[in-house]
Amino acid sequence: MADTRKKLFYRTVIIMILFAGMMLLTACAAKQPAVSPDVAKPLEPKAIQSIAASEETDRITIEIGSNRLLTYTSVKKPSPLSVVLYFPETVVDTTATDIVVENEIIHSVTASAISS
Repeated sequence: MADTRKKLFYRTVIIMILFAGMMLLTACAAKQPAVSPDVAKPLEPKAIQSIAASEETDRITIEIGSNRLLTYTSVKKPSPLSVVLYFPETVVDTTATDIVVENEIIHSVTASAISS
């Protein structure tokens, strides 16, 4: 009789420990981190804000300024010889969309939006 009571006591203790552990794990997992209002705001759309050309003795640089990091795809066109840069999900937010470069290699830089 004492043996069965001892076994019942140990089983009850083990069940209670497991139940307390499960409640502790559930309580820890249920807490959600507080989200600040600044993080929840959606990002402003990507926008090209400026285009500038500069020439040094050994190179020509075309700078494209934007409000966020831009991703692009470049395509080389054989006729007329040119390079086209596609900026997906980006708007052109500048008045200087056509830049004339007085150079033998680059004649102009043009920015335009593809209407969908």
